[in-house]
Formats: sequence, structure tokens, C-alpha cells
Amino acid sequence: MLPNEVIAKLMKVSGPVPDDLAKEVKKYDDDKDTERLLDYLAKEFKKYGNNPRELIRWICNSDAYNLASVANKTNEKADAEPFFSRMLLKTMSPEQLFESLMTATQAEQAETKDAKKKLREEWMKNLIVNFGDDEGNEVTFNGTVVQALILMNGKEINDAICNPMKGTVASVALKHGRNQTLTMDLLYLAALNRKPTSREYSLVIQRSKIGNAAVDVKYPLAPWQDLFWALVNSNEFILNH
Repeated sequence: MLPNEVIAKLMKVSGPVPDDLAKEVKKYDDDKDTERLLDYLAKEFKKYGNNPRELIRWICNSDAYNLASVANKTNEKADAEPFFSRMLLKTMSPEQLFESLMTATQAEQAETKDAKKKLREEWMKNLIVNFGDDEGNEVTFNGTVVQALILMNGKEINDAICNPMKGTVASVALKHGRNQTLTMDLLYLAALNRKPTSREYSLVIQRSKIGNAAVDVKYPLAPWQDLFWALVNSNEFILNH
């Protein structure tokens, strides 16, 4: 992978690449004396007993894997994508989406192994039907309006979020509901693995029914259910970034 500074120089070139820049690129492309990344990983993988956990740990801790998805002036155009200078946003697969939702919501229906297997089969079938072609064949899973509607109105998700006794929202809100800051922190952590920013916190309080005495007395979990529903339907949740 070319360094960002080299990519930036290439992006500024409008005509033929200058000789000195071509040599700089060639240095990274054809340096046979430097051990190749995949060769190195293969050797280390064998050295550590072909342990997939170690391989996954190395990849996830690498600089390349941890690149931000936010574009800058050097990589905002499509021409820069082959250089892997930033993370490109992509939708999760149906399997990834299911596991993420089950983890975030702590769905009561999936408490046992058999129940989770049944729920998973129903969820996968639903996704494949909605994302297949006219002949019932499974096709590439891409973020679409249909996906958004399934997430927003799917019975499984609503049941998991709106359970008054079990699941993430119930367990957090019933225990900490009087502490708005802590409750919001825990729901954000469950869905997005981070706490809300000060701006997000202010906007949620201003635009939601959280803190509304009339709503809280009659439907104490409703405001928190609405918030969590919004979080699992957000781009930050459904996109791999």
C-alpha cells in the first residue's frame, strides 16, 4: 500500500507522472528485498500453530484495518480507492446483521441455542426473500429501501426492543431510567459501542419524550425504546465502517 503522501502527489499530477515520482512509486511496488505482507503473515500464522485467533488479532490491530472511513483531500475521489488509503463504507451481510442485532438487543427469543437457531433461520429467510431476484435466487446483499423497512418495521426487532421485562432496553431503563445520562450512555454503548457526544445528548433530550413526566408515568420505557430503535436503524449501526 502506498503511503498517503505518495498518493497525494499522484492525485495532483494532471499529465505524465514525473520521473522522480515514478521512481518513488516503483520503490514501493517492486522492492523485492522487502518481505511481502502476505508472505510475512503466512510465516507467522504457521509459526503460531495456524491459530486463526492470532491472525484475526493481527489484522484487526493493523494500521490498514484501523483507517478511518472519513475521506480527506488526498483520497476523497474514486481514483484513490485502489490504494486502500481509507476504509470504504459497506453494508453488513445478513448473517452479520442478525448477529449484531441479537447482541445489541439481547433478544429474549434467542435465549436458548435452539431458539436462536430458529430465529436465525426465520430472519435469514426473510432477508433472502426480500433481497432475492424474481426466481428466488439469493443475490448480493446491498443496503436498500427494503432493508431499511425490514429493520424499521420488522416484528423480530420490535419484539426485541419493546419487551417490557427482558432485553437491553428493559434491563437498562428499569434499573437506571431515573439517571438519564447513564441510561443513554448504556444504550449507546450497546448499539454503537460508544457513548453519545454532548451534542447528541442535548438533541435527544430536546427532540424526544425523555423527561416528559406524562409519558414517563404511563409508558416509562417508551422513550428509551424509541431511542434504541433509532440507534439500531442508524447508518453507524448497519454499516461496516
